[in-house]
Amino acid sequence: MRTRSGPVALPSSRQRIRLAQLLIIDDALAEGASARDIVFGIVFPNHAVLVGAMWKGSSERRHAMRLIAAPRRLVCVG
Repeated sequence: MRTRSGPVALPSSRQRIRLAQLLIIDDALAEGASARDIVFGIVFPNHAVLVGAMWKGSSERRHAMRLIAAPRRLVCVG
């Protein structure tokens, strides 16, 4: 497929997986899911759920915050 300016840039398979995951996360946020719900329900479904201080200082929580920011950024910026 080509356009006047050249070939159409399509996302790679890894990018498609990432974008699909971001859509799922955005839908979960719209339904009221928490960061913990997203991490242990969508991103790391086979991990043991962390609670209290373990969750607060975890890399999983930081990862969740980045993943939550990504779909919001895509919606705002495009």
